Amino acid sequence: MIIRSVTVAHVRSHQQSRLDCARDVTILTGANGSGKTSMLEAVSVCSIGKTFVPVPDTSLIQRGADVCMATVEAVSDVDVPYRVSVEIREGQRKRIASTHGSNLSPRDILGVMPIVALSPDHKTITFGSPSDRRAFLDAVMAQSSKTVTGLLFDLRRVLKQRNALLQTDGRGMPAGRGMPWHAP
Repeated sequence: MIIRSVTVAHVRSHQQSRLDCARDVTILTGANGSGKTSMLEAVSVCSIGKTFVPVPDTSLIQRGADVCMATVEAVSDVDVPYRVSVEIREGQRKRIASTHGSNLSPRDILGVMPIVALSPDHKTITFGSPSDRRAFLDAVMAQSSKTVTGLLFDLRRVLKQRNALLQTDGRGMPAGRGMPWHAP
């Protein structure tokens, strides 16, 4: 996907802004606090359903406003247009609509417009634990296909179940049965 434009309303310092992107490369420049990162966060919200900055999405809402909106218009490699809009309100579920429908969940838009965001907040990728690196790679891979996304969600669910069972020391397991993920 190639992003054509990003439009935001009441996103942090942006009352109403539109960024028209160049066909090849768009470079955002400006003074500190001018809203460059906020525009990138808008792209993130429209791509993966949440901001890449480790803060609640409601932190995007401009002070004094009760809602913020981000819209990205893009085009695929074969010139098929795509549009996605996300509305964030305090205390409510995100409202997501795209070319593919309305009342969508973040999972529905994941992978349509893949992004990878690296910022100083992501230093755990190089300095953190292996589990931090795996989590980052999982987030990138989840955008590659709906199948991978589904498998990653299933894996997380199975790991939670396994860890809960391990905390019981196997109590409650029928006699003669070992843990199902260990060879007999």
